[in-house]
Amino acid sequence: MKHRRQIATLLVKELASYTHARSDNNHDLCLYHLGRAHILSQHRWFHHFYVHFLMFEYSWVKKDRKEVLGQIIRMIATIPGHMFKRLPLGNTGWSNVPIMKKLPLPKDFAPLFEE
Repeated sequence: MKHRRQIATLLVKELASYTHARSDNNHDLCLYHLGRAHILSQHRWFHHFYVHFLMFEYSWVKKDRKEVLGQIIRMIATIPGHMFKRLPLGNTGWSNVPIMKKLPLPKDFAPLFEE
C-alpha cells in the first residue's frame, strides 16, 4: 500500500478526535471517529485489533451488551481476517454492520486506498 504513512497519520488524528469526543461525552462523535479509525486501521493487524478493543471498551462503559459481544467476535476474527486477507474495505467495524460487508469509503479516504 503506497499511502501507508498518510493512513497512519490520519489514524492517529481519528483516535485523537475520538479521545476528545469521549472527554466531551459526545456519543455520536465517538462512534463516528472510531468507525473512521477502523477503516484506516485495517492495513495493520495490531492497529485493527486495537481499534476493536477501543470499540469494545467504549461499549462496555456504555453498557451496550450487543456491541460488547460484537466487538469480542470482531477481536477474535481480526487475526484470521488478516491471515486470509478477508478484510471488507470501508466497513466501520460496529456490530450493526455485517462483519464481512464492504461499504463505500469516505470521500476523503478513497484516494488513499486506490492501487
